[in-house]
Amino acid sequence: MESWTTGGWSQVNTDYSVSKLVVNAYTRFMAKTLSDCPEGQKIYINCYCPGWVKTALTGWSGHNLPEEGADTAVWLALLPDQFVSGKFFAERREISF
Repeated sequence: MESWTTGGWSQVNTDYSVSKLVVNAYTRFMAKTLSDCPEGQKIYINCYCPGWVKTALTGWSGHNLPEEGADTAVWLALLPDQFVSGKFFAERREISF
């Protein structure tokens, strides 16, 4: 039977890494799909990484406060007159993937 390792995938954080790849790919797909909406009805979609945030999910061991983790999402939502869609961001910067 084929497994992650016999298929050449890393044994470390494989499920997490694949899920992030899917989120990024789906963001691009949805951005393309939503770009066909008429003016005034367009929806812009992006994804971002909040970093390692101090929450129950990380056992409170994260480096960022929740407010810091939310900063890029708020920044993206409030970009004035800049229509960015289908991109991935971290710390208010576009990240290539």
